Amino acid sequence: MKISRRLLSGNIVIIVLVIAIGIFGLLSRGDIVRSFESAEKHFRSIITSATEVSSYAKRAEGHLLLFLTFHNNDDRERFFERYNSLIEEIKVLDLAVKVPVARELVQKIGAGAERFLPAGESLLKAYDRDMALSGRFVPDKYETEIRSFNEIASEIRQRGVDLAIAEAVLSENAHRTALKKAANFQLYGLAIILGGVIIALIQGYVFSKKIALPLLELKDNVAEVSKGNLDVIMHYHSKDEIGELTSSFNTMTTALKESHHALISEKERLLVTLRSIGDGVITTDIQGKVVLINTVAEALTGWTQKEASGRPLTEIFSSMNKKTREVCENPLERVLRSGKITELSDDTALISKDGNERSIAESGAPILDEEGQIIGAVLVFRDITEKRRMEDELLKARNIESLGILAGGIAHDFNNILVGILGNVSLAVRKLEKEDKEKVRERLTGVEHAALRAKDLAYQLLTFSRGGAPLLKTTFISGLIMDSTKFALAGSNMICSYSFPEDLWPVDIDRGQLSQVIHNLIINAKWAMPEGGTVELKAENLVIPEGAAAPALLPAGAYVKVSMKDEGIGIPAENLQKIFDPYFTTRGKGSGLGLATAYSIMKRHHGLITADSSADQGTTFHLYLPASDKAVSPEVEEAGFEAGNGRVLLMDDDEVVRDVTQNMLIDLGYEIVLSTNGTEAIELYQEAMRTSRPFAAIILDLTIPGGMGGKETIQEILRIDPGVKAIVASGYSADPVMADFGNYGFRDVLKKPYSLQEISNALQKVIG
Repeated sequence: MKISRRLLSGNIVIIVLVIAIGIFGLLSRGDIVRSFESAEKHFRSIITSATEVSSYAKRAEGHLLLFLTFHNNDDRERFFERYNSLIEEIKVLDLAVKVPVARELVQKIGAGAERFLPAGESLLKAYDRDMALSGRFVPDKYETEIRSFNEIASEIRQRGVDLAIAEAVLSENAHRTALKKAANFQLYGLAIILGGVIIALIQGYVFSKKIALPLLELKDNVAEVSKGNLDVIMHYHSKDEIGELTSSFNTMTTALKESHHALISEKERLLVTLRSIGDGVITTDIQGKVVLINTVAEALTGWTQKEASGRPLTEIFSSMNKKTREVCENPLERVLRSGKITELSDDTALISKDGNERSIAESGAPILDEEGQIIGAVLVFRDITEKRRMEDELLKARNIESLGILAGGIAHDFNNILVGILGNVSLAVRKLEKEDKEKVRERLTGVEHAALRAKDLAYQLLTFSRGGAPLLKTTFISGLIMDSTKFALAGSNMICSYSFPEDLWPVDIDRGQLSQVIHNLIINAKWAMPEGGTVELKAENLVIPEGAAAPALLPAGAYVKVSMKDEGIGIPAENLQKIFDPYFTTRGKGSGLGLATAYSIMKRHHGLITADSSADQGTTFHLYLPASDKAVSPEVEEAGFEAGNGRVLLMDDDEVVRDVTQNMLIDLGYEIVLSTNGTEAIELYQEAMRTSRPFAAIILDLTIPGGMGGKETIQEILRIDPGVKAIVASGYSADPVMADFGNYGFRDVLKKPYSLQEISNALQKVIG
């Protein structure tokens, strides 16, 4: 009975304990299950939203890039649709995520989304602007903006992945808490009764098999994902909450793997794009060492990617100024110093590894990180050697057309001049027969004036045979404008009105080339006003301050602005953007090079030409020339004829020139020695030095057909006598030696034809 009673008591106790443990177990299990359900629901919601955030960012980015590439407006609209969906998912995350660590990720996603839309809209505005201006959009121009846009999208996608991983870790912690409750339940059961312990152990075993093992596997897999291993997969399959959790984890890793592969593909695509673009591209780190060099840059510099990687930029990219032959400043140093996009001058040459020299146009820009700090630089450059050659040829071709158009007016002026010369010579002969010396002097003076007019006309014509780099001289432009317009309007039914302020700033210009610009604009006005009319010309001083809007992005500074307005038929709006294009013309004749030539000349002067016009309202051209801070050399006043003193060596291949110049010099009182070429002149100079009868001065013709000219001769004579007083003479006033005679060893210059007064002044200046 005791045994029975004990057994009954034991059974009752066991039953009570089992019931108590069962009730406690049911309550604990319910708490655990609720924890599991809550964690699973929370985790699945966050994973879904985080995945959607990554998906919408990627799809919005893709639609915008597709639009910029293929110009499909559906992609443009879908970009904004995907962006709005992205914002909605961020709002869901903002409401769902509570833990501070995860909320920080949500806030970063939101911050990225705030930068995402402006970056996209900026590219769309650039697209609209380029399409409006030129009818085409070149993505290469906006490589930096596109890269920044891609980086923002990648940042949003990465933050979405980070959020999913963070929520997985938080979910794991919640499950650990539930497991701890289960473990406590086991301890309580063991303390109460051995049967409860057995039941707790059985229940614990069930929990371990059904819950703990999958959670441990999940923990290990999350650790692998955090290390970057995206190939892990959960193998637990069931229809309970753990099964749903493992399914969500597998979905997440699959999405992460796809995103990772997409990022790799994108990187490879960008690399291929960079290597296939038509410009040379070199990227460097903050220390100025080369990171990447594309195929075009390899061809231009002579360095391969393998050779250049890790080397200093100064070793790979060697440039100099074509005019001064001085080494250019390291582009990276300018970028790092200014933190802005910088451009080289038009006179930059790239020296390749094998010593070849190419004209290039180059720009540099900083590479910024997420915080806006400079982490490197990118250089973009292109070979413009052929373009420079074409511009020179364009100028030459335009000269031929201009001469053809002006042939009638030129013939008219020359005929008038010849009338003055022949008529005065005939009258002088008649007066000689009558021994009327005063009338002879008067007629011969008329011949001299007519010849000077012919000289001026010939000098004007010579400017049309010139091209290439301008030979700059500081001057006031008002006189040049008046002379050029009067010359261009010869024989026409047009007149000009002028308005020039007295305090107009000087400019550094090539008088011949700027005269050609004015001439081309007058020709354009002639065509626009076939019945004649008035051309208004005015000039003004203009200052463009820093940051102010300027025509065609002219840099800040002081300019002289010249405006030319005609009363012609005007230019239709659809043609206004094309008038400076080579070979564009609406005339039945002409090559369409006039305005293109003017544009090229203004560009070479670091200036600008623009046009305002509308149909039947006339046209106004605006010329912008940088003002000079140099002083204008005063015009040399004519000195009186003074008696010459000393021996003068005259070298010229033309017998008429030698004879006339010899008589002029003898009349001035000089002793003359004649030479026909450079070799003979050098021998005569050496002989004079040996016999102690040195020349007081020498006059050398610049060009000797088939022989040594003045440029080569002076170099040899300078070796004999560094103190030689030499004057260079030539009818080709456009030659660089004439414009910069001092650097070639000459003391002064004579432009053919020269007068007795001019040769007297030159010798007085040189001999003293």
